[in-house]
Amino acid sequence: MNRRLTVIGVLLIAFLVVPLSSQSASIKPTGKLTILYSNLGNESLDCVKWNTGQSEAIVMSLGEPLVNFYWKGPALDFKPAIASSWKISPDLKTWEFTIRKGINFHDGTPLTVQDVVFTWNRVLKSPLSIAVSAKNIIKSVEALNDKTVLFQLNTPDPFFLYKASTYAIQPKAYTEKVGEEEFSKKPIYAGPWKFVKQLQGDFVEMEAFEGHYRKVPYYKTLILKIIPEDSTKLAMLKTGEADIIFNVMPGPLVNEIRNDSNLRLISVPSSNETYLFMTSLVKPDKVSPFRDKRVRQALSLAIDRKLIVEKLYNGLGSPSFMAAIMPYSPMMHPSLTPIRYDIKKAKTLLSEAGYPNGFETELFLTNTEKAEGEAIASMWNKIGVKAKITLMEMGAMLAAVREKTLPDGLRLSHHSCTPAGMWYFFRKGGHYTVIYDDKLEELTNKMATIPEGPKMYEFIKNEMSRYVYDLVPSIPLVIQQYSRGVRKNIETSEWEKIGTRSIFWVPAAEYLRPKK
Repeated sequence: MNRRLTVIGVLLIAFLVVPLSSQSASIKPTGKLTILYSNLGNESLDCVKWNTGQSEAIVMSLGEPLVNFYWKGPALDFKPAIASSWKISPDLKTWEFTIRKGINFHDGTPLTVQDVVFTWNRVLKSPLSIAVSAKNIIKSVEALNDKTVLFQLNTPDPFFLYKASTYAIQPKAYTEKVGEEEFSKKPIYAGPWKFVKQLQGDFVEMEAFEGHYRKVPYYKTLILKIIPEDSTKLAMLKTGEADIIFNVMPGPLVNEIRNDSNLRLISVPSSNETYLFMTSLVKPDKVSPFRDKRVRQALSLAIDRKLIVEKLYNGLGSPSFMAAIMPYSPMMHPSLTPIRYDIKKAKTLLSEAGYPNGFETELFLTNTEKAEGEAIASMWNKIGVKAKITLMEMGAMLAAVREKTLPDGLRLSHHSCTPAGMWYFFRKGGHYTVIYDDKLEELTNKMATIPEGPKMYEFIKNEMSRYVYDLVPSIPLVIQQYSRGVRKNIETSEWEKIGTRSIFWVPAAEYLRPKK
């Protein structure tokens, strides 16, 4: 087989060889760390059966994927993990991963290429929706030799590293010996934490894996505990019964933590943008005011984003002004400027578009989005746009979005300001497409012929960002920050430097340590 492959993964010296670094080898884990979550999804311990970012927190603490990625804002940082390096063919359809030697599973058995192939073949057989994107694109997974795994894709995929970071590698021999059902109760992986026990709906307990190749944890015991109520979380944090509230949402809890001298609120950058999409823009034959770009621009100008960030996000965010492209990132053209709150100009644009007195529309929200939606509707009243609030259950909302059955109106939602996010939002026919626009789709397809990295970011900046800014395919609102409430006796300097691991729910607790 003739495979011209271009090396794009940089082999990092720290990940190169079998032995642990002297720093990791000298760490002797002690003490207990308790992290509180509102929920942990379906709480699955099986690497191919988790269903949400919350449940990924469990599997990606126990396990290790081929590649780790960290969001450091405003860029992604892919790091070698089980794979020490990787190569891509020029057509982006062949991905070759070199598997690091010397990695052991928690039971002491060595991790091999056969374990990688086994895990990924389980992914390809999975009936769960979480595996659909991988199943649709991967043609085959095979071991070329004792150190190399080859992925052949059906179509080019410049974002395959995202998928490579999604599934923790599991031991083939152990899984086949005990069966998948038993594995899901007593899993063995190769991550920095070993499974100890789980009480469904309550907690998962883990123990430091002192043989980990990348980072031996400072704490001996890790507890991921489910506490839905903010008041209970805060009480546990204040008394020291818990050490961290992992995801602090905007609201009263923020100021309670800020005002306590024993606690800290740590905010990390994210790629998550709150935005409004207009349902008619994915229905080519639908007559709607939103088809006129001036209407979209007017609605955007009539939103006071600074006020929303201050009052509804407790300052945990920043105004956004680019649909699906991170502001002030290498992907944004330097000539583009923030959207000013300008009622006068918004009224002028509406009048030019034929709506001098505004119009009526509908704003679709879930209960958790109600306050933000009501604030936006109130602002639009000032330009004559009357938005009726319609509340929906989240499952019904997502189904209606995927099936494109929402009536003409707007939906408040969230998406990722990354090239992969653009790929899903700017092409026609996808579940989460925000607009049908021929030129935007053409540009997005061209973007996807370039491996993710500086060259892709340069293309987005020079060829796409100004067009997206002018088009207003969706109405950008806020770039969110992810915030954690932390007791001050926890040393977080290492933790904060690495950025947010994978999807933002993964705690990366191996980088936390007690203060001396």
